[in-house]
Amino acid sequence: MKLLGISETNYNRQQELYHKIYALYSTSDKTLQQIGEAHGITRQRTSQIVLRCIAGGGDYYQGCVLARRAWETLKEDYEGEELSQEFQKWLAMRGVKTAKNNKAFTLYLGKNSAKRK
Repeated sequence: MKLLGISETNYNRQQELYHKIYALYSTSDKTLQQIGEAHGITRQRTSQIVLRCIAGGGDYYQGCVLARRAWETLKEDYEGEELSQEFQKWLAMRGVKTAKNNKAFTLYLGKNSAKRK
């Protein structure tokens, strides 16, 4: 995949890191906080990585590209709250859960800090 602003070396290094994080999330009972601490990143950044990997079928960068394309396509037909709702549907079809708060939606993993059962 050709990306602007990132060298092939950095792309490969980041992709390897993101794959490790996603694999650890998928196969262990560690929390996002614990995974992030082990890799020197925040719980929030760990969550972003995992969510983009989910959206991309395990590939962080593919998840970014797919989400960006979906958003741009949806913007052609929707705006405001309706756009957000349609994007949430797109995320749900890819296995990404969302949680609605008072004014916006956030991506939701369902196991942020608590141990998985």
